[in-house]
This record gives sequence, structure tokens and C-alpha cells, in this order.
Amino acid sequence: MGVAATIPAGAVGIDAFDDCAYRRGYSHPSLLKPLLDRSHKTLLHRTVATALSDHVLSLGFIAAALLSYRHWPPLVAALVHASALLVTARCQRGLENLAHEGSHYNWTRRRRLNDFLADGLVALPVASRVKSYRAGHALHHGRFGTGDDPDLQRYAVLALEAVDRSSARRFVVAVARRLPAYTASWWRSIGTAWHTAVGGALWHVCFVMVPVWLAMGAEASIFVSGTWMAAFVLVLPVLRLIAESNEHVYSEARTVFDATVSNLGICNRLVIHPHNDGFHTLHHLWPRVPHHQLAKLHAALLALDPDGYGRRLRYRTKLLQRPVALSGDLAGQGRREDR
Repeated sequence: MGVAATIPAGAVGIDAFDDCAYRRGYSHPSLLKPLLDRSHKTLLHRTVATALSDHVLSLGFIAAALLSYRHWPPLVAALVHASALLVTARCQRGLENLAHEGSHYNWTRRRRLNDFLADGLVALPVASRVKSYRAGHALHHGRFGTGDDPDLQRYAVLALEAVDRSSARRFVVAVARRLPAYTASWWRSIGTAWHTAVGGALWHVCFVMVPVWLAMGAEASIFVSGTWMAAFVLVLPVLRLIAESNEHVYSEARTVFDATVSNLGICNRLVIHPHNDGFHTLHHLWPRVPHHQLAKLHAALLALDPDGYGRRLRYRTKLLQRPVALSGDLAGQGRREDR
């Protein structure tokens, strides 16, 4: 059944696309300029280490699942395997977020090196290429809120703002109804072609299947690759859809600042929006601030611009929470948001 048959027309409140991109909607105090200048500094070694940590974490959990089938009761082993699927999908989401960083040259400002490392370490493992992703993503930033914005197109067609968060059951149903159409739309928007898929497959053969085969045998190689692919096909699309549906409220705003949501809190920061992807408002204001600088910049803005940034910021700390604006004692809010 098509998405149009399952989601009420106009449920999201976006009835027509505008030809004029949203205004930025925020100006920082001049005293923040030195901090902003420092925040744009890339740290290649840190981003590479972050990418490698995702690979190590996922392969570690998959290896634990493999060993559990050999040494533990089947039920326990199945639970470990299920955990490995979730952790692997979360790590794959982390790789996608780092590929997104690469699209902004936030690994290194040396463009060829940026794309080479981002493709080899994070994009190809999740069947993507930084250059192809960059082309579509540039429209999201440059034409935000117009008919050219691929994210707005998905928000409108799939009624992502209308995802029901009133209960866990309704949230699961809302995500499941949108998942097939969303996944197809997402792959189209990032420009994935057959040669990219082939490149991703070759990456896994060279860097996963063959090494595991040589080290642990054919059975282990098949298990590791099969678990990775199961997470990629079955679990990652769910995390991706939840993450994207969390990021904007187009219908209630006319500026980028007011239409963007920051997803804070432990679950968002560790599972749904890894590598500081949850600081989405900051990313739209300053796309070339690398992921490892965003948390520090967010804290500084709360402290130094409590009215212009702090009280206007749309945010959520829980998955089922509707985005709200910060208010009251900002120091207290700043402490609570990270719990």
C-alpha cells in the first residue's frame, strides 16, 4: 500500500512549497566571534578515531554474538545477537553521520583528502559516496524550506511532522507505516547508484569478509557479514527515519533557527543522533563547525546568549517528547538536558 493511502493528506500542515528559502533567524553576539572562529577548526585524527571506534564497536558485538552461539544456551545467544544487531545499526548510523560531516569538509579542509578518507572509512561501508550525498544535501541547506529542499519534500509527502508521539505503540505504528516510502526516498535523495552499491560490496569483501575468513574461517565470515547486512537492511532504516523526523518543524516557523530542533538527552545522543548530530540547530547555523566542537559551542551559547539562543531554542530530550523551547533558569536547563 502506498504512503498516500496510509497517511492523511495535509496531516503535516505543509500545503504548498515556497520559492523563497527560510531566513537564518539568528545573529550571535559579537563577543562570541573568537569562540566561533575556534569552533571551525577541524581535527582529522579525532574524526578518524571516531569512525574507527564505530567499526570496532560493531565488530566487537558481532564477535560476541558469534561466540555466544558456540558457548551459551540458544536463548541467551539470541539475545546477544539481537543486541549486536541494534549496536551495529547504531554504529552504521554513526558512520552515516560522519559521511555527512565529510559532505561539509569537516574532516579536513583539504578537499581531496577529506573525500578520500570519508569515502573509505565511513561512506562506502554504508553504500554511499560523499560527493553524491553532498549534491543533494547542499539543497537542504541552501534552499531550506523550498520545493528544492529534499528533506522538506519527505516531510510533506510522508507527513513526518504528524508522527504520533502520544504513546510508544502509536509511535511504532507511525514509523512502520512510513518506513518503506521513506527508505526509497532517502536512497534517491543521496544519489546512490549501482556503482556505489558495488563499491560498498567490494569494501566489505576486502575489509570484512576476507580478513574474517582468514582469521576465523568461512562460517565466521558469513556470520559477521550476514549480521552487518541484517542490521543495515532491517534496523538502520528505522533509526534513520526516527532521526530525520526529529530534526525539523517546517510548518510552525519561517526561519531556519525556529524550524530546526535540537535532540538532546542520553538516548538521542548515544543511539538516534550519535556524534553530536543532535545539535542540529547549531549545524544549520554553522554547517562547517565539526561534530567534535558542537557540544562545547552549544554550552557556550546557552551561557553567553541566554535570551537570543537559549530561550528560543527548540529541543527535546526524550524520543516521544514534542519539541519545546528552553525557558526559566538556563543554567539548570543546561544541566538537565544532558541527562
